Amino acid sequence: MERVKSSFGRLMEKGWFRSLVSLAVVFGILGAGWISLCLYCGTSTPLLVVVSRSMEPTLHVGDLIIVKWKDPALIQVGDIIVFHCPLDYNKLIVHRVIEVENRSGKYYFITKGDNNPVSDYGLWGEIPEDLVVGVVIGKVPYVGYVVIFAKTPAGTVVIVAIIVVLIVSSFFEKEEKKEGEASTESPPSLVSPSASR
Repeated sequence: MERVKSSFGRLMEKGWFRSLVSLAVVFGILGAGWISLCLYCGTSTPLLVVVSRSMEPTLHVGDLIIVKWKDPALIQVGDIIVFHCPLDYNKLIVHRVIEVENRSGKYYFITKGDNNPVSDYGLWGEIPEDLVVGVVIGKVPYVGYVVIFAKTPAGTVVIVAIIVVLIVSSFFEKEEKKEGEASTESPPSLVSPSASR
C-alpha cells in the first residue's frame, strides 16, 4: 500500500498529472450537476439555447432557457413549451401554446412563436403530448452565446486551445517552482585551510 501511495505522490508532483486530475474532478462535478439537473427537471434536456428570433420579445437568440417536464394535462394556453418538431424529431422547437385539445385522454397542442404572424398549425398541425419535452420555467440572457460559439469550428479550436494551455502552463509552473527552489538553496560554505588553523 505504501508503494501505491508513494507512486501516486510522485505522479501528483508532476504538473501535467495534477492538471489531468483537476480536469477529471471538474468534469466529474459538472457531470454530477448535469445528472442532478436532469433529475430535478424530469427531462434529459433541461437546458437549451434559443437560436431563432421566433419567440421575441419574450426569448432572444443567445438566451439559455431552463426546461422542466410538466404533465400534459397541466399545460395551459400561454405556457411556452419545448417539443420535437413533427417533421424532424431531432429538432427542438420553443413556442407558446395557443390552444389545447383533449381527445380520448390524450392532449394535443397548437403553438405559435410570439414573433410569428400565424400559428404553427399550417406547418405541422397539432403537437401530440408525446412530442413535448417540457415547459420553459426560466431563462438566463446571453449565456447561450458561449454554447452557440462553441459549436462552431472556431469555438471548438478555442476550447481545445484553452485546455492545452492550462495543461502546458501547469507543467511549466511546476518546472519553474523546482528551479526556484534549487536557486534559493544556499551553496555549501567553503572554508579555506588557512582559516581553520
